[in-house]
Amino acid sequence: MAARDPTGNTAVRSVVLVSGAAGRLGLAVCEDLARDHDVLALYRSSVPAIASQLQWPIVDSERGVRAVHCIQGDLTKRKDLRRVVEVGLARFGQIDAVVNCVADIRFHGRLLELTDHVDNVVGQLRVNAIAPVLLVSEIFQSHWKHCPEDNSARNRSVVNVSSISGHLVGEPQGQGYYAASKAALDILSMYQALELAP
Repeated sequence: MAARDPTGNTAVRSVVLVSGAAGRLGLAVCEDLARDHDVLALYRSSVPAIASQLQWPIVDSERGVRAVHCIQGDLTKRKDLRRVVEVGLARFGQIDAVVNCVADIRFHGRLLELTDHVDNVVGQLRVNAIAPVLLVSEIFQSHWKHCPEDNSARNRSVVNVSSISGHLVGEPQGQGYYAASKAALDILSMYQALELAP
């Protein structure tokens, strides 16, 4: 798909889907990528504070950032996953990379107090570890599965943002569940990389 970059040149631009686009890291990733990629900015509730089809200006010439295309959705809901991918493909015709910045970064308490926080802990595991893998699975099944030549030619990629907390155990400050969710994301990412490698 031909698109104009900020300098006016016509070029084929890679399309990157960024989850967690309204957070500080996700927003920074969107702003950086929007200089030379088409960006699908996925957010759950807060609209990303970036030039998009949802707000003006459409082109932020001061920073050389093109508008991103914002999509609202909750990655813990299968119907939202499908809709996000469908909207992205309808808008750009392709998704070439995924950057998963989505995260529940709250510390939900001590392990010995799990009975008081079990719903929050399960939700955090779903958001931090399972949702990123599900999103990539949905894109693979809908778009990448039958396109090995395009996948290679367009260097299709996945980046899952983790945390040092998933590798180190520190003083117990209630971050055990967060750390476990990031450790789970690391392992799932490695297995997913093996499956995507071909």
